[in-house]
Amino acid sequence: IDTTKPFQVAVSFPVDAGDRLEAMEVSLSQAGHSCPLHLRIADYAGMAELSRALAAGMTPVVSYWSADDMTWMDGQGADRLGPCASDNAASCPNSVKFLNFSIEEIGSTASVLASTPQAASRHRSRTNAASQVVARAEERHHGGVACPGSFDVGGYGEVALVPTGWHANGAPVEVLGSGELVPHMDSRSYFASTCTAGSYDNKQYLALNLLGKTLRYTTDLSGAGCGCNAAFYLVSMQQNTRPSSCHDYYCDANNVCGVSCAEIDIQEANQYAWHSTLHTSHDHGGKGAGFGGGKGWD
Repeated sequence: IDTTKPFQVAVSFPVDAGDRLEAMEVSLSQAGHSCPLHLRIADYAGMAELSRALAAGMTPVVSYWSADDMTWMDGQGADRLGPCASDNAASCPNSVKFLNFSIEEIGSTASVLASTPQAASRHRSRTNAASQVVARAEERHHGGVACPGSFDVGGYGEVALVPTGWHANGAPVEVLGSGELVPHMDSRSYFASTCTAGSYDNKQYLALNLLGKTLRYTTDLSGAGCGCNAAFYLVSMQQNTRPSSCHDYYCDANNVCGVSCAEIDIQEANQYAWHSTLHTSHDHGGKGAGFGGGKGWD
């Protein structure tokens, strides 16, 4: 994978005969390159909790941050062969990109909601209604802030993006006309059914059940070197009724805003390293796997 250029990500959540999560499988591929990378995280003690969280629906989150102590992800590791002897947060570019999101059944290229004529009809009605709601919500401005915009997720429909920091002048995230998500440094944003500028409502966040499904997208980490972290992950935000210290109902396994919940890190990455991790609500370290540097992989 040439990480100076965009590449494709596919994450699957296979289930057993009882529809319980068996593993998280991540594949990285790129046009013109014949050697994709694959990882699989299974046999985690918290699979039952994560199965319940996925069945209830989890909210996708996009974030971009940096630190001078990111060597747990991109460092030289025990064999001293990793890429980053030190990290330099100041050298990280202002933004990264995510685009071309889609959802499908595992092993299928057909969209999840349009797999039958009846489902296709429901999908069109839902998408049209959601588009109208999103358009109305995004026209609202409050205190000089506006919603970033909406984009299409193949196999699902129209999705709004809700940024953290309405009340604290948070870092911006953009939705370009082409559907590209452009998180700027220190931003965090949530996939939602609608966005109301200046306000947060946990019930507006998406709750995706990805059991038995594959989520695909493209990521562009150009220039994001040692100390940068472009992240895409799932948390149980719609079910969280506590606003948290971040005032936006954010929760994760590391209790960042004072509320813990299940977390599935699909991507924590820069040009030199990739890290995927499963976390139950109180398992800070979780069980991970990846490529590149770091202190070690399970």
